[in-house]
Amino acid sequence: MKLWKKISVAVLASVLAVGPMAAVAPKDQIVAHAAEAYTYKTAKNNQTFKGEGCTITVKHYYKRVVLSGSSNAIKSINKQLKKYSDEFIAEPSGAVEYAEEDCKYRTYDETYNDYVTQKVSYLSNDIISIVTTYNWYAGGVSNVNTYGYTFDLKTGKEITKLTSVTKTASLSKIKSTLTKRIEAQQYSASDLKDMKATDFHFYINSKGKVIVCFGPYELGYGGWTKKYTLAGKYES
Repeated sequence: MKLWKKISVAVLASVLAVGPMAAVAPKDQIVAHAAEAYTYKTAKNNQTFKGEGCTITVKHYYKRVVLSGSSNAIKSINKQLKKYSDEFIAEPSGAVEYAEEDCKYRTYDETYNDYVTQKVSYLSNDIISIVTTYNWYAGGVSNVNTYGYTFDLKTGKEITKLTSVTKTASLSKIKSTLTKRIEAQQYSASDLKDMKATDFHFYINSKGKVIVCFGPYELGYGGWTKKYTLAGKYES
């Protein structure tokens, strides 16, 4: 995620320094499940820029999942998720430069986006899967990148191998299925040829199906995420 963000921001704007990081906001809500309870916490560094004719707000924040529990696995997962959030917020928002310039001449208010939100998409006694969405908008083209993090609740380790959560263990069959669907939508599937099972971005939805995600411009064009559903190992 961090690499994708750096690439997109480098293309869109030169990064400027911004103010100090704001404190982490209180937890937003608590949700109880059979395996664990979890909360959401948000780290914010929003900024507002005012000109003679408009006000532009830059929404720069990271809403992350925090699992409840005292096991070493839970602590490890929370530590990893907090690291992702801290790294994102510590990096100055590329939308700031646009806001500073645009507020000098625009005649209507705007809100620019450079933020990440997480949501638990699947939770059992064995694993948790978190869908993560990155939103970018700075007055031009909007980009939305969706990807996922899936963790083993017993070990705390992230599950990165696609074939460990799909119903079929054959990577070649998965690639064949994805290639047909991708090309049917007039995208390019050429990158799949050399991809390993650990190179794919995915999450598990509430039905146990596996959602494979390709980010903006990964399949040739389009500033949005392309998603493809595969039969999952955890389907009930």
